[in-house]
Amino acid sequence: VRSEVQILSPRLTDPVRPVWVRNAPNALTATRLLAIPFIAYFAFSARGDTSQTAGWIFAAVAITDFLDGALARRLGVESVFGKIADPLADRLLIIVGLVGLLALGRVNPAAPIIQLARDGLALVAFPLLVRAGYRPRIDLAGKVSSWVVMTAIPLSMGYHWPWLPAFMWFAVALSVATLANYTRQLLAAGREPRQSPDPQAVQ
Repeated sequence: VRSEVQILSPRLTDPVRPVWVRNAPNALTATRLLAIPFIAYFAFSARGDTSQTAGWIFAAVAITDFLDGALARRLGVESVFGKIADPLADRLLIIVGLVGLLALGRVNPAAPIIQLARDGLALVAFPLLVRAGYRPRIDLAGKVSSWVVMTAIPLSMGYHWPWLPAFMWFAVALSVATLANYTRQLLAAGREPRQSPDPQAVQ
């Protein structure tokens, strides 16, 4: 009995967090979604081939991509909404940023188009894979590639630095490589249950 009390007591003594604390990560994710129309507006209404306003808004809300997940894990308030809305907000933010780059004419259009195709494929495939029983996991390489893309987009929106085109292509190549890696992992995971004779291994 004593050991059971010792095991259960940490849960029983955990403080009940205020509602605003529990909702803070989701609020950051929602902020990312709400900022998307403003980024599109400033990019499409810019006079010239740059929009520092769109770039700075993009950069500011991109930071919340790190904050909301880290805050949810630190506070222990991860939610179903966050697990779905967080990657969705990331992809939509990147897609709008890429369309903004095309509207501005800032970079070779092939780079944003390739990245748009990659992200469009990911948006369509993710819910289908989950419904089919797969559990795609974002690894460190995926997080790094997202951050590189989220850095290249606002910089390319607002500035004419000579190394930015090469940096944009590097971001696209890294993103495509991570998608190929995810595909390989999912195919390998799909083969494993069929190779196992244990029915419980399929679960």
